[in-house]
Amino acid sequence: MKRYKILMVLAALILMMPLQSCLYDQKDLFDESSSARLTDAMDKAQKILMGAENGWLFEIYPESTQGYGGYAFTLKFNKLDVEVRSELGSGVETTYYKMTNDNGPVLIFDTYNNFLHYFSTPSSSSYEAFGGDYEFVVISAEPDLVTLRGPRSGNILYMRPLTEPAEDYLKKVSAVEDDFIMTGVSGVVAGTPVKASIDTDYRQMSFTVGDGAAQGSTSVAYCLTDRGLRLYEPVEAGAVFSELYFPEDGGEGLIIADGPAAGTVLTAEWPEGYRPYKAYEGTYKFTYSKGTFEVQLVPAGDGTTYYMQGVNENYDLVLTYSKGKGTLSLLTQTLTKGGEYVKNGNEYIGMVSWDAAKGYINYGGTIGLVTKWNGDVEHPVYELVDNGVWGTYTVTSYYFYRFSGPSLSSSTRIGALNASAYYPFGQTYQITYITTLEKVD
Repeated sequence: MKRYKILMVLAALILMMPLQSCLYDQKDLFDESSSARLTDAMDKAQKILMGAENGWLFEIYPESTQGYGGYAFTLKFNKLDVEVRSELGSGVETTYYKMTNDNGPVLIFDTYNNFLHYFSTPSSSSYEAFGGDYEFVVISAEPDLVTLRGPRSGNILYMRPLTEPAEDYLKKVSAVEDDFIMTGVSGVVAGTPVKASIDTDYRQMSFTVGDGAAQGSTSVAYCLTDRGLRLYEPVEAGAVFSELYFPEDGGEGLIIADGPAAGTVLTAEWPEGYRPYKAYEGTYKFTYSKGTFEVQLVPAGDGTTYYMQGVNENYDLVLTYSKGKGTLSLLTQTLTKGGEYVKNGNEYIGMVSWDAAKGYINYGGTIGLVTKWNGDVEHPVYELVDNGVWGTYTVTSYYFYRFSGPSLSSSTRIGALNASAYYPFGQTYQITYITTLEKVD
């Protein structure tokens, strides 16, 4: 019996020998090894990137849900480096890049670039930055379109060859940004009622499609183009489309650019109380519990910031404009003059939001007051009301403190402002129970 079992094992081994021989003798199904194929793919991708005469438009969406919207970058590739421009700032920055292999070609920008690394660089206020990428997996590369994926965000991104110099394209994007003041559109697309609200601060469009029981909704991020906007991905709102542009005659609204409903006009809409950026410029009466004082609102020129002058000659208060809501906000802030921090000796001065009725303060930079317009174009009056960010507390006032550094917190706070030269309106270290801004000129 033992001999029988040994023979059976030997027979099984003999039967396996031809199979093993076949495995070892099997030829590669491809003419080249996998490493050679990957090298060829990287070489092809780099040649395509270098081949665009005017460079590439690269629309980057940081964060896994595209919550910040998309932004336009331009890239002009050379053998070792790349010239980068962006709507985020002016000028050009050159940085090194490389193509590497990670189960496929990967494009890495491996030296710091203020534009390309903006969304991935952490700060004291945002330790995870904006969830952006600085390396990108090349999914496909063709002369008319390069498709990539950000490993960190997971977003699918595209490069498109520019048909004009990068500077010219970005100037057009900037002009679109300046003109894009609508906060919604509505119309009929392929026989279906469609409304869309537009959040220009975070570059999002939220569509409501149909009416009654059949009504549906969807949201998508967008990036500004030289003519209007391009959605992160196609949306089905009456019909499928992915791009919209401004009317060439300067009219208000957006026109669908692609798909079966191309040419359909969507009419512009604004929320109640909306005011354009330029409307706030002028002289005002600023009223709070200590009296009424004259101030000037001076635009910074960036479309997002105003300076309130006249509070104190040593500093200006900064107000932020919401393009999506048409409002100005006065928020907790470290005092500045001409873009530089104001210091009393070695101490910084901060204005923090205060619920004077309950006796609580807040150091958060999003807490404060927001304007509420009376609707009168000729004689505008703006109530300054709590912006609703501070939970159960209500901002009514501001408290001025001294701090050991420019970052405002309980750990950097030294004490109440005790230098009368820096008191607002020459009164005290408080601005209590603010009510209105009334425009007089």
